[in-house]
Amino acid sequence: MTCTNKLYVATDIDIPLTITSGFVAGDIQDLEVTLTNKDDESIFRTYKKSLNEITVSGSTITLLILKTHITIPGKYAIKIRLTDTSSKVRGITPCVDGSLDYLRFY
Repeated sequence: MTCTNKLYVATDIDIPLTITSGFVAGDIQDLEVTLTNKDDESIFRTYKKSLNEITVSGSTITLLILKTHITIPGKYAIKIRLTDTSSKVRGITPCVDGSLDYLRFY
């Protein structure tokens, strides 16, 4: 049996991100991840590497969610935009914790 960690609202969460679209951590100038509630698009949060909300250490990329950021349970769509070292903006297909396009918060 495979166990998947549940994500809980109002908690501090570090989520590892895997970039498998032909980019490595060294290619990233900036990274932006937006989480949008699938039931209410007015509920969203955008995280940026340039604001230290996403960290890159070697080949490990981590999204840092603080307990005050996601306070409403539900499914959140994931949108990732990567700015490479040539300043080109790329849309990246997410795959986090086995899900292609959303995170569920309980």
